[in-house]
Amino acid sequence: MSQVVRMYIYIHIKPITHKKKQTNTYIHTAVASGDKIMGNVLDCAADKPENEDNFSTRTTNISFDNDSDAVLQSEDPVVIQELTRLSSPKNVLWDLQKNFYKDVGEEAWTQGIVPNFVSSNAFIAKCYAKVIVEFANEWFSKSITMEDGSVCEPDLNEPIYILEIGSGSGKLAYLLMNQIMKLCRFFPRDHKDEQGVPFRIIVSDVARRNLEYWFTHSKLKPLFDQGLLEAALIDGEVIGDEITLSSGKVLSKSTLKNPIICVANYVFNTLSHDALQIQPDGVYVGSVRTKSTATTRLNINNETVDAKPFEIIQGMKTEWSYKKVDIGFVEESNSFLNRNNEEYDRKVNEKGLYGNDPILNSLPHQYFDLVTGIYPKDNIRHLNTAEDATILIPIGGLKLLQNLTKICDDANVSLLSLIGDKGYSSFNDMAGLRNPHIAKHGSFSFMVNFHALSMYAAKSGGFMLQGANADGFKCCLIGSNKLSVNKIPMTCLAFNEWANGFGPESFSTLQRCDRDESISPGLKHAIAMVRLANNDAEVFHKFKSTVIDKVGALKTSESVRKDLRKTLKGVLENYFPLQPKRDVSFEVARVYMGLKDYRTSIRLFDASTNYCGAHHVTYHNQGICYFYLEDYDNAITKFEESLTLKDTYHEARKWLEKAKLKVNESAENVVIEEDEMDGTDANSSSNNDGGNYGIAVNNNRSNNNKVLNFNKKKSNIMVV
Repeated sequence: MSQVVRMYIYIHIKPITHKKKQTNTYIHTAVASGDKIMGNVLDCAADKPENEDNFSTRTTNISFDNDSDAVLQSEDPVVIQELTRLSSPKNVLWDLQKNFYKDVGEEAWTQGIVPNFVSSNAFIAKCYAKVIVEFANEWFSKSITMEDGSVCEPDLNEPIYILEIGSGSGKLAYLLMNQIMKLCRFFPRDHKDEQGVPFRIIVSDVARRNLEYWFTHSKLKPLFDQGLLEAALIDGEVIGDEITLSSGKVLSKSTLKNPIICVANYVFNTLSHDALQIQPDGVYVGSVRTKSTATTRLNINNETVDAKPFEIIQGMKTEWSYKKVDIGFVEESNSFLNRNNEEYDRKVNEKGLYGNDPILNSLPHQYFDLVTGIYPKDNIRHLNTAEDATILIPIGGLKLLQNLTKICDDANVSLLSLIGDKGYSSFNDMAGLRNPHIAKHGSFSFMVNFHALSMYAAKSGGFMLQGANADGFKCCLIGSNKLSVNKIPMTCLAFNEWANGFGPESFSTLQRCDRDESISPGLKHAIAMVRLANNDAEVFHKFKSTVIDKVGALKTSESVRKDLRKTLKGVLENYFPLQPKRDVSFEVARVYMGLKDYRTSIRLFDASTNYCGAHHVTYHNQGICYFYLEDYDNAITKFEESLTLKDTYHEARKWLEKAKLKVNESAENVVIEEDEMDGTDANSSSNNDGGNYGIAVNNNRSNNNKVLNFNKKKSNIMVV
């Protein structure tokens, strides 16, 4: 990687801009503008080089190109597994998937390998929090007669457990708890929790490494210590009759007193699927041959060993084959109303594709009916125009819902699920014969069939609400067989408010397009976008340059700066340190320098060091803060620390000399003041010991300040 060199011209007219040439070198000029800048602080506050790797001392085990530990790429893909049904537990794809997450752990997110912004941001956390708090109010308000006739009595002494499946980095759980706590005024009044919080969040994952990461994360550890956060090692497809938590508590038939709210974002797309092609003459089951160009690697001892899961996945190729299967013909299937009875269940199970599971076995029949048009239009048949289709059945996701539903049913409580993922909303989205698309991003993922989820909910006696958008990230709310819309109307209304309006996908699209297409957004524009994002730290990071460039403009009113301070407070509350290259504490500190709040900047630069590691630019900027606070001793210390990390950093060296000069000027001014007061000459003053010198500085602070202010005015336009 080529070293990027940055040089700076300091001038009080406009913050420095860095324009990159195609030669990967930087030119550095101050571009004139109509905006006048208050002072020259931000000209002096440096940004971290964008392509510099040394943001943190933490290393990664992930390496796609390392001479001492390299993947051996073969020109022709090597067959890893011959044709195997996609949904088979023996299919190598699902082992690769789980082993990827187990191997890399939290680094799937700290290294930016697996995408997670749209599913883990402050906006979607706010959307989910509204639904969760509304549900708690409806649940704890009274006894509820469920759809199956059972009566559920809320336990005011026990919390509602929010179980996040596949928590990964833990970021969404943190943001979700933040948003829930901001709604504390709307918590159920009669709940008797000692901490006043009727919720507990359970972060879970199949990778043990992730649990270890959560326990020590700076933002999650306090929640564990307070008992608001629990952790569990969970494989979503094989949950048993109970869930063991990190505190030692077990959620089971005898201990679960209130509902479980399941949250699963970008989870269903990584769990096992089955591939079906539906044609007029029958149902065809898909099998896949798995190959890879990366099956072996050289280890550090130059020995040939098996490649790691993420390496195999990156070089993975697939070939598909489809075989017609006999699912039987159920005469009663021509009426949707007849599909919820024991006789129908018995018949679909006779030649079922999914064992003795009438709900899953009914799905191929329903899709075959949709293609052949055997039964008349109803709420599932509506707008169907497909003559054939390629269907993915989210087997893993459906098993997850079934397993959690069983735990809740046994305890006579309900299950409410919030699911967010990429996928197909309607049957027509899946029209046509084609091979399923496998997206690779460290791990791999399929498109989730939300249409099948809706049929599962209807068949199981529950309900499902879904957002209206056909493109991008989608969300749905699924209630188990004990729930219906009319039992929890306010909960469903809270979901519908954003899911069918301005939801997570709309927000994600807007902030991305606004960042990419806005040529020169103003400060109010940037603040508004961050606020729309519910003060999301990552969105702030995307608009940091606008905020930093505009914060010092004379035309920026004090009321706008006040709004900015409130926004920055929210950004810091939502900041979840994850990727060192997105050092939000560092960038917010630079904004506070523009607001001339140097002490806050110093504290935030310290936080930057704690979260993302020591950096010479961080120490350099702290030195500038101390310089403008006229604390030259600490300024000198910070500039020296900067040079210790990078002795060629010329800006720190220049500022170090300036700070030393100020110390010398202060000493000379003290001597002159003492001469005037004592009637002695300069030579006799120089004999004072250190103690007298220190007292003299303190006694003549006002005079020193005048001298320093004079010097600052002289350097108002400063070219270094």
